[in-house]
Amino acid sequence: VSKTNNALELGNANQLGELMLVNHGLLWSMGASSIICDTVVHDLLSSGAYGAKISGAGRGGVVIGLIPRSIVESLRVGLQRKGYEFYIVEPDYTGVVSA
Repeated sequence: VSKTNNALELGNANQLGELMLVNHGLLWSMGASSIICDTVVHDLLSSGAYGAKISGAGRGGVVIGLIPRSIVESLRVGLQRKGYEFYIVEPDYTGVVSA
């Protein structure tokens, strides 16, 4: 959690992306992911995303990607061509700032 907070405070998208992948790997090792979600994570990473992971504990079929603005549109088109839904989320509030 402290590494994630640090990455967020510094605006370090690369570090945050790496931490997302670590979390995805842990959830995968517990059997919480699926072939489809793993494929989406791989597609996002190979297309230039900073990181990606399944949402929550998995099995809901949702993948969250941290994507540079410059490639959002090309990723959206590519994933939709493969039959996936794609939503752009840009939180407009701070949310929880400490525990």
